[in-house]
Amino acid sequence: MKLIELYVDDKLLTESSVILENVGMDIQSILKVLLTRIVKEKNITFLFNQNVNITEKQPIQAEIKYDVYNTENIKMTKSKAIRLFLSKGSKVTDTITFASKNRAVANYWANPSFDVLDVDFTLILNDVVGRKLFLFIIPAYSINRSQLISRSDKPDLIDLQIMYGDETFTDNRSKYSFSKFLITELKY
Repeated sequence: MKLIELYVDDKLLTESSVILENVGMDIQSILKVLLTRIVKEKNITFLFNQNVNITEKQPIQAEIKYDVYNTENIKMTKSKAIRLFLSKGSKVTDTITFASKNRAVANYWANPSFDVLDVDFTLILNDVVGRKLFLFIIPAYSINRSQLISRSDKPDLIDLQIMYGDETFTDNRSKYSFSKFLITELKY
């Protein structure tokens, strides 16, 4: 087994990773598939719409068009949201909670541990209706544990129920507003 080191443009890697994830693959697995197919076919003509005679040393030109942000039929996930924010130059912390708008109720629901309040903490809210992501960075110790409500069945977890469509991003339970921590929003 050999290790391959490949330098790829950041944008190209990010965009291709998003597309591959949407079909359940990653960069490593697609490279294995590509190399296996090359060996099986004993050429690379399968990559092009027309047959290319690679023995004539002609320049090979291929144009691939896609829009990485055309996500109409794609479910937004935590990892996709993180990659989208990073690709737009936003920073995230090591501790991240992701919450989508609840289908049955007009809020974003999440249950992070109270321990997240002791570190710099990222909260990402996914508006599945408006196809928009909201990025919050909450500095360590900026929220006191007593300001938030715990789950009744699991007191070590925060019971966040942030109101959907509310510009103050207020938690229904504690009435705490997260708007001061909003860094950016991103349409997808």
